Amino acid sequence: FLTHKRVKNEGQAPQYYVENSHPAIISKEMFEAVQKEMKRRSELRGFGDKERRSKHSSKYPFSGKIICGSCGAVYRRKRWGPTNKYKKYVWNCRTRDEKGPKACSMNAVDEEKLKAAFVRVANKVIKDSDGLIKKMMGNIEKVLNENRNEEEIKLIDSRLEELREQITNLIRLNSKNSIDRDIYDDEYNRLFEEMENLRSKRLSYKEAEIEYKNIYSRVKEIEKTLNRHDKIDSFDEELFRILVENIRVVSLVEVEFVLKTGVVIREILY
Repeated sequence: FLTHKRVKNEGQAPQYYVENSHPAIISKEMFEAVQKEMKRRSELRGFGDKERRSKHSSKYPFSGKIICGSCGAVYRRKRWGPTNKYKKYVWNCRTRDEKGPKACSMNAVDEEKLKAAFVRVANKVIKDSDGLIKKMMGNIEKVLNENRNEEEIKLIDSRLEELREQITNLIRLNSKNSIDRDIYDDEYNRLFEEMENLRSKRLSYKEAEIEYKNIYSRVKEIEKTLNRHDKIDSFDEELFRILVENIRVVSLVEVEFVLKTGVVIREILY
């Protein structure tokens, strides 16, 4: 990545300092991609930049996971029942809770029914884990192979090297011959803009590749977890957090569990 800074000296032609003009040990694009992945893994472990948190930082396993299928709002927990004897917990659409049924018609869902539904979903996944994981791995590998851009990246890298050399030569030429400022700036900006466009394109290729590799890694982690279970008889919070990306409420009696593998399983609440 090249930047320049004009230095004015009386009686001398403008001079420029070139930063990062030599190839780095690793590319800036790769460095940024690795930083994003490190941040993602840190957050998965429960440690953010702002504060240290426990592995299960949410007070309730469903917090931030339940999405209204009607308006898209996140659900929040609410207690029903006047006494402890009759109390139960439900999850309400935030829009309906704050603005009333005219704003969103979706009703609350019972927490215990959600837990029971997850038990059924988890057992389906565990029962067919080999087929599910095999299918997911195959899909990911197919996408990775179809979207490999090594040759395109090589061409971009080659052109970037040419542009770096052209900018360096332009700066040297200007320091010796004092090119007209407008001509210099126009040419510099043209070269720099092309560099930025190529860098952005290269980064998008690498980010896509890293994202699919991350998904592949998550599926492998889920496979290990499923292999530790034969069947579950009650709600398993750890398994829920590992398996489920979110829950979409379709109606009062029907929800969709969106798994972290990308699979969607619809389940009736009863």
